[in-house]
Amino acid sequence: MGIGSVVLEFTGADGIITSRTITGVIHVPYADTCLLSVSRLDVDGFRVEFNGGTCVIKDGDGKIFGLGEVENWLYRLDARAASVSESMAKQEEEFDEGPVTTADWEAVRDGELWL
Repeated sequence: MGIGSVVLEFTGADGIITSRTITGVIHVPYADTCLLSVSRLDVDGFRVEFNGGTCVIKDGDGKIFGLGEVENWLYRLDARAASVSESMAKQEEEFDEGPVTTADWEAVRDGELWL
């Protein structure tokens, strides 16, 4: 595993893509889905509101930049990981299935993002 920063791209209701950097993210290679911690967002100064099966993510100024809908007890976000910090990308630790590579990160980046 590695810990670093990730740039997430959120697609708003208007179709505009907004990027935000989340710090202290734990990279878990070979995970089937990407999970985003509400407490991690809180530490980075964001606010998450839940109501009626939807969630709204706001920045420190109260501007909405992320949306999600509940599905199977998790909130599926309209977002994707755009890039990862160098410390996570160059992760060299060995895991059961071999070393983590940039190709592994590409597979995670293209996965779904859940809250």
